[in-house]
Amino acid sequence: MKRSVNGSQILLIDVLIVYTTWLIACSLPNSVLVIPFGALVLILNTLRLKWDKQIHSIFNWMIRYRYPIALVIFVLCVLLRLHGSSINVVQNYLIASKGSSNLFGVSHAIRSDEYDVQLPYYFSQYYNAYRETSYQMSLSGQDMILGYNSPVWSLTLIGKPFVWGYILFGNEIGLSWYWCMKLILGILVMYEMMVILTKQSEFSMFGAFFIIFSPAMQWWFSPHIYDAFFWGAAIFVVGYHFFAASGTWQKFGFTILAVGALTGYVLALFPSLQIPLGILALVMMIVCLYRDRSEWKWQKKDWLWLLAGGAGLTVVLGSFVLTAQDAIRTLSETVYPGHRVSTGGNCHWSDLFTNLSNMFFPYTEKTKISNPCELCTFNHLGPVCLAYFPYLAYKIRKKKIRNVLPAGIVLAAALMIEIIFMIIGFPVWLAKATLFSYVNRMPLVYGYTATLFTLWTMSVLIKYPLKTKLWINLVYTFGFGVIYLHAASLYDDQLAVSHQAYLAWAVVFVLAFLLMTTRRRRLVTALMIMITAISGMTVNPIAHGTDGVTEYKIVEAAEKLNKKKDGYWLTVNDEGGILQNILLANGSKVLNAVNFYPDYGKWKAVDPKGKYDDAYNRYAHQSVVLTDKKTSVKTLTPDSILVSLNYQDLKKWHVTYLVSKSEISEKLTEYGYQYKETYHDRLGYRIYQLEYDS
Repeated sequence: MKRSVNGSQILLIDVLIVYTTWLIACSLPNSVLVIPFGALVLILNTLRLKWDKQIHSIFNWMIRYRYPIALVIFVLCVLLRLHGSSINVVQNYLIASKGSSNLFGVSHAIRSDEYDVQLPYYFSQYYNAYRETSYQMSLSGQDMILGYNSPVWSLTLIGKPFVWGYILFGNEIGLSWYWCMKLILGILVMYEMMVILTKQSEFSMFGAFFIIFSPAMQWWFSPHIYDAFFWGAAIFVVGYHFFAASGTWQKFGFTILAVGALTGYVLALFPSLQIPLGILALVMMIVCLYRDRSEWKWQKKDWLWLLAGGAGLTVVLGSFVLTAQDAIRTLSETVYPGHRVSTGGNCHWSDLFTNLSNMFFPYTEKTKISNPCELCTFNHLGPVCLAYFPYLAYKIRKKKIRNVLPAGIVLAAALMIEIIFMIIGFPVWLAKATLFSYVNRMPLVYGYTATLFTLWTMSVLIKYPLKTKLWINLVYTFGFGVIYLHAASLYDDQLAVSHQAYLAWAVVFVLAFLLMTTRRRRLVTALMIMITAISGMTVNPIAHGTDGVTEYKIVEAAEKLNKKKDGYWLTVNDEGGILQNILLANGSKVLNAVNFYPDYGKWKAVDPKGKYDDAYNRYAHQSVVLTDKKTSVKTLTPDSILVSLNYQDLKKWHVTYLVSKSEISEKLTEYGYQYKETYHDRLGYRIYQLEYDS
């Protein structure tokens, strides 16, 4: 009988595999690779009908040797120069010298923070010899650790393993190293976290993939929102093992890792996430150590390791603060993002559920109210698991199962606090006292906590024979279904997707909860993997090499000019363009590339009285138009400005190369500039080399 049931489940999983493969292949452009991959998964799953035990043993072997296997995969991917950047989008805006395409999936224009800001910053460091202060995009210099934690030769490298490839091997390998290490290390760290929380190795591997490939993690994979979640999990894992480790070499290793993890966490530089994630990690670590207190013993000599770790962290972060204190002060005093106070209370009750638009975002960007990055969430069953928790806790206590509830209680309590902050809000005094006044990304933190709680609930129901009553499970499922279907009706205006499609996916999530509570382990796991594959694994493309960054006609022209004469560049009359940042990525010193904090060396030259300080005192994308009028600056959005620059002020910025998308030679002559036009393409871009009397 048992064999027959398992066989039926395997065949049902086969159906899910075929459906998932078909849906991705039909909906996602450039997805032909999913067909052989889906076929391989289908074959392996079907073979379980006869060799289930052997396949299970192979899976356990892979978990046991996960670190060497991960290393081999990492090396192969880096050698193949694979990455997930959306940089090929740039080919839509510039004339490419040679075409570059993705191996799988599509690039997303909306991910401009990744390909138009972070990547150019990282690439520009090659031309800056990886120094901490860069003049590649600034007259007065930008601190490059504050600039998206760029690769910098400093002690902080101990907490920046993602950028080691840039410093060791240059930009092409560095880009691949960055993406592959973030993904592989992320899976390993989330696995270790799940093992601590659930004490189940096989389930924890599923949990790791479920977290890492959630829509929120993939849409925000780069630049630094993902980093905050990664390092939050890392300090929990490393902190737990630092206290639980017994041998001298183990203590030494985890002391080094603790310094690295805490450095990485601090330098993620995203307090909106760091504060709640840090609190969650610390409380979970304390509770899990208390839960497992019989498995470890703190000795007097361990204080020395604690002091050593503290000293190491002080040296690393202290050296950074000493060199960057002026830049840190300037950044903290910016209008955006520096001056923000959040009290919560700005979320709708439907925000407590997984946004079903996640299921469609990888396949269309035609949203009516926002973009996929801002709307994406984690996949979870948080609300119904929270409602189910009292009944589950009652069953656990009735069975007298020890050391299971503490982790669940922490996660449930965290969810309640997060829900109150999101829906009701905190008074200003309480928001400031808890540091939540810095937190304007609580829905992401809530989604992450809800995902952990969903996985914890699932692990308990799978591991322990609690014998929950079917009618109670059905009541919870029905209630969850009614509320979720109502929430799904609110998503109609976000995408060009039928109302029925939203309802169908709501039913899938409801079915997942029913299967979970009725202990259909394989089916619920397969269903949640299907959800993850469709909503998260298809977000970022699989790309190869860096041609999408470097191989453009105008870039080649700029490189030739820079070799003859070094000088500052300025792109003008190209509002909303991305050329300035692509030039930056290829070694040009571009004054209107993105600045993380105001370049006062530049602004004081044209605005000595600080009339427009409120406009440019921010993290800013900078568009420049030339004008006959007096120079002025206005804010377009919280993170972008428009500079109307008087022609005469080009001299004040020491501009050598002027790139314009319109013909301005007559104006340059009118204002007495000596120049020569060195480049002109069919898109209208011209490069003017300006000469000044010495």
